[in-house]
Amino acid sequence: MKEECQKNQRILVIDDSESIHKDFRTILGSTDADTSNLNGAKAAIFDEVSDSSEQIGFEVDSAFQGQEGLEKVRQALHEGRPYAMAFVDIRMPPGWDGVETIKRIWQEYPELQVVICTAYSDYDWNDLIAKLGQTEQLLILKKPFDNVEVYQLASALTEKWYLSKQARLKHKELERIVEQRTHQVEEANKELTIALEKAQRAEKAKGEFLANMSHEIRTPMNAIIGFADILADEELTDEQRRCVNSICESGRHLLGIINDILDFSKIEAGKLNVQTSECSLKHLFAKIESMMQSSALEKGLKFEIQENKGLPTNIYTDPTRLEQCLINLLSNAIKFTEEGHVCVKVSLEDKNNQPYIRFDVSDTGVGIPPEKQEKVFESFTQADGSTSRKYGGTGLGLTITRQLAELLGGELTLTSEQGGGSVFSLTIPAGVDVTKQPFLDRNNIADQMSDERDKLNEAKFSGHVLVVEDVRSNQMLVRLLLEKLGFEVTIAEDGNEAVQKALSQSFDLILMDIQMPNMNGYEATRKLRNEGVKTPIIALTASAMSGAEGKCICAGCDDYLSKPLDRRKLLEKIRKYLPVENKALSEKANSVKSQVDELANLCCGGQIPQESSLKETIGIEDSKEILNWDELIGRLGDEELIKEVVTIFLKDNEERFDKLTKAVKAGDAKAIKLHAHAVKGAGRNIGAKRLSNAAHRLEYVGRENDMEAATPLFDELKTELEKVMTFLSRTDWIEIAKREKVITDEKL
Repeated sequence: MKEECQKNQRILVIDDSESIHKDFRTILGSTDADTSNLNGAKAAIFDEVSDSSEQIGFEVDSAFQGQEGLEKVRQALHEGRPYAMAFVDIRMPPGWDGVETIKRIWQEYPELQVVICTAYSDYDWNDLIAKLGQTEQLLILKKPFDNVEVYQLASALTEKWYLSKQARLKHKELERIVEQRTHQVEEANKELTIALEKAQRAEKAKGEFLANMSHEIRTPMNAIIGFADILADEELTDEQRRCVNSICESGRHLLGIINDILDFSKIEAGKLNVQTSECSLKHLFAKIESMMQSSALEKGLKFEIQENKGLPTNIYTDPTRLEQCLINLLSNAIKFTEEGHVCVKVSLEDKNNQPYIRFDVSDTGVGIPPEKQEKVFESFTQADGSTSRKYGGTGLGLTITRQLAELLGGELTLTSEQGGGSVFSLTIPAGVDVTKQPFLDRNNIADQMSDERDKLNEAKFSGHVLVVEDVRSNQMLVRLLLEKLGFEVTIAEDGNEAVQKALSQSFDLILMDIQMPNMNGYEATRKLRNEGVKTPIIALTASAMSGAEGKCICAGCDDYLSKPLDRRKLLEKIRKYLPVENKALSEKANSVKSQVDELANLCCGGQIPQESSLKETIGIEDSKEILNWDELIGRLGDEELIKEVVTIFLKDNEERFDKLTKAVKAGDAKAIKLHAHAVKGAGRNIGAKRLSNAAHRLEYVGRENDMEAATPLFDELKTELEKVMTFLSRTDWIEIAKREKVITDEKL
């Protein structure tokens, strides 16, 4: 409740003389003719017309000693009727004098205005200040005093008391308002903090969802593309080749969409960083031409890269992101152009006294009307709604490209007219002093790229590689691949063995699987780095979660490859870290191409994304097939190799299944996950789809510690394993499989 302030004419006189009290009551309390002189004096002082009706009626109380005065002050405060001021005599024997009285009153009621009345010079002003402190609430009135002076002091000091109280109340009200507003601000900040936390959780959930979905889609798409690549190298009819090419193109298009969505998510979250390094324009142009030439030729378009004079050999930027920008722009240009040409004109220009490289990607396509040109850079938007139906796409390519251009320190602009084609201009800083760079060689770019490709094909790798892998069938296949490429290979079955071998002998490269028993890849890598091992380590993992690569690098890995492996990227990584001899490698590489693809599938060990839901995992649909011979021979390509893999499978799984049985009985979720994961990968190795899927489901419930679901899933796995083991134990199983192609329950 708001406190009110009223006028206060209550005065306390503290003096040991009765006559003094009478004088004060006469001066301050009378309204007879004797006070007319006072009224006249007041009018003269304040320049007012004298009016006896304006005489202030002060309420005067008396006290004859200091102790009595303090008690009256206390009583008045208790009643809620405090005094505004007091006239206090300096000498009041016996007991307290005036100074002591004032000091004690102010301890309990510091707002009281005080006038000291004295006829002697007991204290000078400095003495009073020393005893009572510096204050504006103290005045001195010398005896004998003048009536007008007394009345003037009473009027002024009671008004001062009133104004002071008003000021205190205003200050108190302001403090209340400030406190209230501060509380409101604190509450608002709390709400903002909660909202920010919710937004951050939502952003994290969105990122994880996108990463999970990309993993779920990318894994089968890599398999589709990988097998399609193998088919494309076979002798096919024209119709078959068109179908295979369509599979490849569609698969790569889908992967491109997934990558766009992930990049967009990272950019939105501010987590997409650029990594600048020296970039060879010659190599960049060669790669771009290699990738885009065939797409343009398929549509009958002319494609070329035109270089202006004066371009530097190298620039300093992020080569990967620059390449991504150019591929996005060129893919768009080719997609929206039905006839004519697509061209990249590269030039050097000066901006703010700094050298910039300008890439003008022009086409003779449909063009974009002026009112829709800015719209094409918006997220999930295309210039025309019919565009997505006719040409496909997410509408993210140009959004990402513009944002990447800005991250590179440049910009992306558009010049176009409907029906007249478009020119997208990407301008980025050169990042180097072009005057100190040699000029770019203007020889044919395609020839340069072919030379590089020939050098790679002629190279023979050498070195000693440690492969850390826990599944024996995978070990054998990796060994076969690497030995045919010219490597000496040593196998370690888990992180502990990897550490022991890496510390006891020298290796040129370590391929480190991440998910392993006893000691995983992260722990093994940290251990090796702590022991001072400098050997390059390439992590192999199927995790598509944001941060998986960073986690591997933080653990001490030099590089990272996601699974399923892309054979070209794998060879690029090997070439990056191992010495190359100038011997022919192409024939050996071609002879083991199917084994490379097998490595890409087997090295992931059938690993599922750690974030998949139970509904998704349990909902895997099995076909009726127990074992598919065509798939098995297609992947391994050699009956002798298949026999070796199956022999290892039969031997290993008897021991592995025994461990899994004990884990289920003991309710050991961690062991269930570990051994089911191994059975899953082994099942994939031999083409036993239903067995692998059953192990897949059991691995999931082990990871989720769902022991209630583990027992029925284990029984299902046991049934599938018995079928596979029974069939593979036959001496004539290969002949039956070759004849039947697909082994099902009905054919057992």
